[in-house]
Amino acid sequence: MLTNHLSKISPKFLVKGLALVGLLLLVAGNARIILENILKSKDIDERIVSAANPRLNRKLLEEAADVLESSQSGDLTAIFPSATLEQEGSETPEIRAKVEIENASGITGAAASLAEVLETKGYQVSAISTAPSLLEKTTVVYKVGLEREAQEVKQILENQQWIVGLVEPDQNQTSDIRIALGKK
Repeated sequence: MLTNHLSKISPKFLVKGLALVGLLLLVAGNARIILENILKSKDIDERIVSAANPRLNRKLLEEAADVLESSQSGDLTAIFPSATLEQEGSETPEIRAKVEIENASGITGAAASLAEVLETKGYQVSAISTAPSLLEKTTVVYKVGLEREAQEVKQILENQQWIVGLVEPDQNQTSDIRIALGKK
């Protein structure tokens, strides 16, 4: 009976119908990818998501994520075949120290780039500024008791090709760690 009805439909309309079905599948696939990314990063900053795609219905995505997160098994691979379970320890690292960065290198955007790197390592960048004059070498000044964190920051700087000339404590330091980027 269905074949009788299909034979009466114009091929032109069949092509349009198939194109519409394909478009719906494409949209559903993109929505699935967006939801997977939200689930992978539970603490995602909503402002970043809405800024990246202002057409997203943020409330609808949050509700969908809540429904999926409340799944009894916690295994979303049945819903999203390409989803994988998060490994232990893959969450965002805890904040180690608050860091101020002063760009005294003469390289535009150097402090902002370093801030991104430090934030991925668990540091909170509390201020970025531009120095009134240039420095030959980078300096790291830290609060007494935060030597380990200061040495980690020094290693991160060196991995980013910065020449660190001085790492020292300062009792009057207002932030946990203060970096003055010098020339590379």
